[in-house]
Amino acid sequence: MAQTRAEFSRARIVVVDDTPENLHVLSSMLTERGYDVRGVTSGLFALQAVKAAPPDLILLDIHMPDMDGYDVCMALKADPQTYRIPVVFISALNEVIDKVKAFSVGGVDYITKPFHLEEVLVRVENQLSLLNMRRQLEQQNAQLQQEIQERKRAEATLKEMLELREDLSRMIVHDLRNPLTTILLYSDFLLRRGELQDRARQSAEVIQSTAQQLEAMINDLLVMAKMESGKLILNCTEVDLNYLVMEVVEHLRAIADQKQIQLVAQLPDQKQSVSIDANLFRRVLDNLISNAIKFSPANRSVIVEVAYPTIVATNSRCKQAKISVIDQGLGITEDLQQQIFEKFTIGDLVKGVPQLGLGLAFCKMVVEVHGGSICIEPNQPQGSIFILEV
Repeated sequence: MAQTRAEFSRARIVVVDDTPENLHVLSSMLTERGYDVRGVTSGLFALQAVKAAPPDLILLDIHMPDMDGYDVCMALKADPQTYRIPVVFISALNEVIDKVKAFSVGGVDYITKPFHLEEVLVRVENQLSLLNMRRQLEQQNAQLQQEIQERKRAEATLKEMLELREDLSRMIVHDLRNPLTTILLYSDFLLRRGELQDRARQSAEVIQSTAQQLEAMINDLLVMAKMESGKLILNCTEVDLNYLVMEVVEHLRAIADQKQIQLVAQLPDQKQSVSIDANLFRRVLDNLISNAIKFSPANRSVIVEVAYPTIVATNSRCKQAKISVIDQGLGITEDLQQQIFEKFTIGDLVKGVPQLGLGLAFCKMVVEVHGGSICIEPNQPQGSIFILEV
């Protein structure tokens, strides 16, 4: 108990009693315990003293000539400046009705005269302990409210920045698409003409291929901006995943053949469907498989494997699908594995192979917006495995 008393020493207490002997005993006892005590002998003086310097606790007698303790307590509770100060009644009245009235007008405790000094001390310390806990709770609540407001301001600022970035992305896309469309149209026009010499045709094909890659990057940037701002609306339909994978594999087969890379699709016999945005997932698969081809040496294999670990028994729709893109390239170091899914991260994977750092970030965002996950594991003895689950 000594520790508690030390903790609440110098707490301000007003003692109100019209009997000088009682007032002296209580004031002396509390002062000896380290409390800052003021004694007053009437209800009117008590109201004046409390308003002049609000205490932490009031010990209030009931029977007083000018204004009884009940009226004093009601006056205190009616004043916004004093209504929260705890009031402990001290009275010779020992009837239940008196105690009930004391609590009904706002008292927090009731001590019956003749009182025992130790009892008074314990009750005072209990009320000061409750007061201290209430103040701590109010302080924590105020701090929490401040943190909530700061978070709301930060979220509003972030939302504004995301919207600004989306607007900027749209402007960039618009400004780039016009000249890019011209490049694509003229390169296609040149390739359709039969009189081009081999070297000129190769140059036109490079121009067209590069422009198509740039167009894909521009589209990815716009989609990423929409995903980050929460404005992208997925167009999910039931998609035959085997068919979608084969479609992308066949589209990239010519590129793999040019690099003398064997592109293999390992698909399960049963047909399953998944609810995805087919256009976005087609671009994810295109990114992953084209990267595997890009970073693989000649005369190696790139395998695209599809599995359905969990199937809903009532129909042919799969509850979970797993796609693995397996290459036999140089592999990716462990430290870089933590970075390659970040935007604009350029990893030194293969010297001379240009890397902007958008493709894998785009893949990660698309997969996660579908509620899925994507990760990378090492392929033994050499290479990498990109695992996509949705």
